[in-house]
Amino acid sequence: MNSLKARAREAMPPQLREVLRYFRRALDPIPIETRVIRPNTFKADPDEKPRLTLILPSLSKKKAFGGVTTTRDFFFELTAAVNRDLPLDVRIIVEDPYDPEDSILADTTGITIESLQSTNRSISTRKRDLFLVYNWWIALNLDPVLEAQAAHFSQPILTKFYIFQEYEPNFYPFSSANIMATAAINAKNPQNIIFNTKELLDYYHALNNRCDRHYVLEPVLSPAIRPFLDRLSSTEKERIILVYGRRNIDRNCFSILEEGLKAFAKQMPENKSVEDGGWTVCSAGLKHRDIPLGNGFTLKSLGKLSLDDYGALLCRSAVGVSLMASPHPSYPPLEMAHFGMRTITNNYANKDMTKRHENLLPLEQALPADLGNTLAETCRTFEETPELGLKAQTHMPSFIEGGNFSCLEDVAQDFRNILAQ
Repeated sequence: MNSLKARAREAMPPQLREVLRYFRRALDPIPIETRVIRPNTFKADPDEKPRLTLILPSLSKKKAFGGVTTTRDFFFELTAAVNRDLPLDVRIIVEDPYDPEDSILADTTGITIESLQSTNRSISTRKRDLFLVYNWWIALNLDPVLEAQAAHFSQPILTKFYIFQEYEPNFYPFSSANIMATAAINAKNPQNIIFNTKELLDYYHALNNRCDRHYVLEPVLSPAIRPFLDRLSSTEKERIILVYGRRNIDRNCFSILEEGLKAFAKQMPENKSVEDGGWTVCSAGLKHRDIPLGNGFTLKSLGKLSLDDYGALLCRSAVGVSLMASPHPSYPPLEMAHFGMRTITNNYANKDMTKRHENLLPLEQALPADLGNTLAETCRTFEETPELGLKAQTHMPSFIEGGNFSCLEDVAQDFRNILAQ
């Protein structure tokens, strides 16, 4: 039945899907905190072998963006690092049903995968089970299990590890969900937080939050698209403006993006065909309708691309646009800049994108008119000096060098210390 519904959704025109989503939200009076807060229950597991468990909302490729894939990669590196000194079991628990055919896990050898939907939200827990959680409601739902684990095995409550990739309370301003998300990141029980970028850590502390211990995980380029960097020297950049377009994700500021692109189109000569030197404006991220911008320009929606298609498009594109109303730098503008694209983005609070790469061009004011002016100027600059973006320098060489995540060994050592007790 689920696969039939999925096929029906895929066959549905994007415009109709958007209308149905709108009405479903309008007709659904259940607030998010009521839908997602479903405390897990404890089930004792007598096995003495230590285990590391990651809890995610989903493993579906269709739902996986940068945060989930970063968590997956970090967890695999973490388990490998801990396992060098301390043999352990590895488990991933997902809230959604698990479908191996639609999974971001290429290899599940040695990994136990469980779905909370098939276990009635009961989590089998050992004396030495340590958990890494993905978001605020997963953290809150796990607390009863950790408290029961401590009581059953007559030990202190074990530290929960939280990979923190966005300031989640800001998703729900002035609301019950805001209060609950804030409670999750200021946990009553022991909690260590792994912050994805120092900007996010500094923002967290500026708002008077606290945790027992913190680490900073600096972003790295996905290994799946890193090989495409080798093509840059031999790839001729084309007149392509690549936009990170996620219409239904508020923090990606789609309305500013759309109006800014229309302001840009008004300033340009009437757009020609690609063969005659015209510009292509395309949107990658989430599927939406194509949008006429005026003066011969259209924003063409490509939807969620495969990593191979995305890597190839980064090589060809000349200019990028990616907005993010968040202290987190966001992966798309970093990827665009490192692929030689002059990239228009925005600062936010303590976030200064000029510190990340010379190709990043934060707007003085992230308003449509400012975006239109800056984009028109950036395109004219490319027409005059097409090699400019390829010559720009990074301020974060570790982003493309790869290797282990920056805080990996510190986190692994803390896992070892707790499991050795």
